[in-house]
Amino acid sequence: GMVLPAGCDAVDFATLSPLQRGLLVIDGTVTTFIEAVWGDPIRIVPLGQRLADLPAGLPDLAAAAGATVLERTVALVGESTRRLYALADSTIVPGRLPPAVRQALEAGTIGIGQALRAPGFATRREGLWFGRCRRPVPPAVGGPASGEFLARAYRVCTGGGEPAMVITEFFPWELSPA
Repeated sequence: GMVLPAGCDAVDFATLSPLQRGLLVIDGTVTTFIEAVWGDPIRIVPLGQRLADLPAGLPDLAAAAGATVLERTVALVGESTRRLYALADSTIVPGRLPPAVRQALEAGTIGIGQALRAPGFATRREGLWFGRCRRPVPPAVGGPASGEFLARAYRVCTGGGEPAMVITEFFPWELSPA
């Protein structure tokens, strides 16, 4: 079965609400889905971005210890409501991206959703795991009092089949359609 990271528990897909199941299976931009469900325009708030050398290998990215990766965290927040809809952590191997996409991501001028739609950049997604996870909520965006999230992770591979990024999205467990 799936190997879940520390701090995450398996959940039975069938017991989730229709909304939670939708968040787990949506293949496309989460931002568009959230705006459609809640009618709340989304602001993407950058919470951190750094180039780092991996202390240990990352099998999901086929990356060895010492490989340089770009790590980013963003929050998806309601423009008017200030509500936290999602946190997303991304680990990217910049050298496997087209140069224009890599430069824009490293400069922080585009989001990952835009990067994945860049002309001529063919990608495919592979789901890795989903579960109920606890994580600290960045003070900059507030968040669920419980610190509990429905999370999913997926890998984005280039047209050549090489893993280019792993994205983990965290949706507040209490998120309701209201």
